[in-house]
Amino acid sequence: MTLIRLSPLIVSLAGLLVSFDLVVRKQHDDYLDSWRSDGEPHGFFWIPRESRNRLGLPRLSSTGARNKCAWRWLFMTADWARADVGVHRMLIAYRVFMLLWILAIASLTLTG
Repeated sequence: MTLIRLSPLIVSLAGLLVSFDLVVRKQHDDYLDSWRSDGEPHGFFWIPRESRNRLGLPRLSSTGARNKCAWRWLFMTADWARADVGVHRMLIAYRVFMLLWILAIASLTLTG
């Protein structure tokens, strides 16, 4: 499989992960109470100090919160995110990148 055939998959996955991280970081920085009530999620690349254990690794509870937010934010927009135009746009980008990633996988699967 050539890199050219994989590039839509790589680009869409990178966009998906980065856009999610941007939303989580914004929630942490500007909507701390909401971030805490969501279980203190971390991003895929960005991990705040509060989400780390004594060894510096992500806490399992924060990873679970990340996974929960990753699914929930595909289908729902929280009030704090709806009120912030920048976050709302990042969530739309996150959803678009997820759709592109699914289409890229489907394309690779169907074309062999």
